[in-house]
Amino acid sequence: MRKTKLAATNPEAELTLHALRAALRESLSGSADFPYLQIQRALPRYVDDAERDFGLGLYRRMMRDPVLSSSVELLKMRVLEDGINFQAADESPEAQEILAFVRANLDRLHQPLEETVYDLLEAIVYGHRLAELVYELRDGLLELKAIKPKPRDNYAFVTDSYENVAGVVGIVPGKGLSIPQGAVPEPNKLPNFVRRDKFAVLTVNSREGDIRGQSWLRPAYNAWWLKQQTWPQLLKFLTQFAGPSLIGYTPEGSAVPAGTAMSPEDLMLAALKGFQNGSIVALRGGSKVDVLKADGEGAAFLQSIELYNREMTQAVLRQTRATLEARHGSRADSDSATDILDSVVFWLRGLVARMLRTQVLRPLVAYNFGPLAGRTLVPQPVLAAVAKTDFASVATAVAALFRAGYLAEAQLPEIDAMIGLPARKVGDLTDTVKY
Repeated sequence: MRKTKLAATNPEAELTLHALRAALRESLSGSADFPYLQIQRALPRYVDDAERDFGLGLYRRMMRDPVLSSSVELLKMRVLEDGINFQAADESPEAQEILAFVRANLDRLHQPLEETVYDLLEAIVYGHRLAELVYELRDGLLELKAIKPKPRDNYAFVTDSYENVAGVVGIVPGKGLSIPQGAVPEPNKLPNFVRRDKFAVLTVNSREGDIRGQSWLRPAYNAWWLKQQTWPQLLKFLTQFAGPSLIGYTPEGSAVPAGTAMSPEDLMLAALKGFQNGSIVALRGGSKVDVLKADGEGAAFLQSIELYNREMTQAVLRQTRATLEARHGSRADSDSATDILDSVVFWLRGLVARMLRTQVLRPLVAYNFGPLAGRTLVPQPVLAAVAKTDFASVATAVAALFRAGYLAEAQLPEIDAMIGLPARKVGDLTDTVKY
């Protein structure tokens, strides 16, 4: 049986050519809609059943709700509150040169990188956000000119049977071509086809490798819809019962006044309507008016809306303390909610960092420094740690550890970073520090 070069050089590696072919071949279909077709196709632009049934504008409408909008905007601001920094791949001169090149290039972008990423974080709402990478030649180097987010209505992803993305088909100015749906046998021949390496995509909540992702607002849809149905009912209640209602009684046995065809009841109704718009009313002798006040102040409606708000906040932030007041709860509950929000923000920062490194910086470095540098020397985007340290409690704990003789001088730099102080070097201990 023939073996690969790997097996020939390493007797313990039993990788036959047959096994190698199997390892290199993707076998199972990645499409739930067209599992048996061996053809490239344009994916639907909707990301879930809600958008399929109610249109691509659904989540835009939901974002008009102040609770959903504030929750999403809070996440976006928390992700970027410390900015975006970059670290060299290693300490080599080549890595430092590439880091300097990347920083200089990103500083010259038409729109600041933080603003672009803030826009791309709309992937929380729509499942994904696509940006085209626009390059320019500068001093013999191929540099990024702009990273431009594009409207979701203007393109559709093209994938093969295994959900591998080949590119997008979209609307191109000056070319009256529509966006195809379904099978696209030879997308490379279409004038409105754009290769995968020409754009970056931030995908959130991907399922089964689907680049479209899924919206974080989908679990909030039911609560949002019920809230939309409740507002008109609350308005109706307030219109009818917020102020007292009047009940009029005409004198018993009263006849139709001479010179008019209106009944006594119609005359009283007209008088009371006039009183509703003014402050004085004149009635016939013997008439009676009672004031009818509604029991309650619409508390059921308000409680329902509060419930819907909590459901929507829970769907986006995974807890409710960050944007909604708590009626009851302990300090421990509040700390737990903060920890949950920090975990969500930390995870989103990881998504952003990986997207920037693999889809923006890696091709930029490979174009200008070669494929090997693109694999090994790409700078690492850094969005600072999420957790806000309780300085007093941490400092007290550190002091206790020093007094107990537990900490070594070599641990000082990391301890300083942990409590937010300028890092000291080994040997910087003063005589005042006692172990």
